[in-house]
Amino acid sequence: MTAITDEEVQFSNGLILDLLGNTVRFPDGRHVKGSQTNPLEFSVGRRWNSRFIVTFPNGTRAANEQECAITARERVTVPAGTFDAFRIQARTFSQSPKGLIELRTVIWRVPGEIRQPVAAEENRFMQGKTIFSSRRELVAFNQQ
Repeated sequence: MTAITDEEVQFSNGLILDLLGNTVRFPDGRHVKGSQTNPLEFSVGRRWNSRFIVTFPNGTRAANEQECAITARERVTVPAGTFDAFRIQARTFSQSPKGLIELRTVIWRVPGEIRQPVAAEENRFMQGKTIFSSRRELVAFNQQ
């Protein structure tokens, strides 16, 4: 983290989040307007939808529709420790020039304690085939 302003959290790699942890800009330069993957209030069973626009560095824009739900509260262990986290599952659909892309995301969050997800998994599909998979885990954090 390099800066926290009244509206966003900035990281040295170019990532920018809003104060709820929603992405505003990815490290590769994509800008996001209107994403609401992370809710203001956390409770198991909560569901919501989000529509947002992603603008790529070349100016291309993609409309996205997302379905989100907090599906569980569970203990998750990562290199930074063991946490009692909320599990958020999301399905996002985006039309690309090559076809419809589906993104399935699982995020484990500890609201009020850690601004970044404790862990996150992402799987992208196009025409039923996996085109990208990743898992990120929190390695360390500073409680200040």
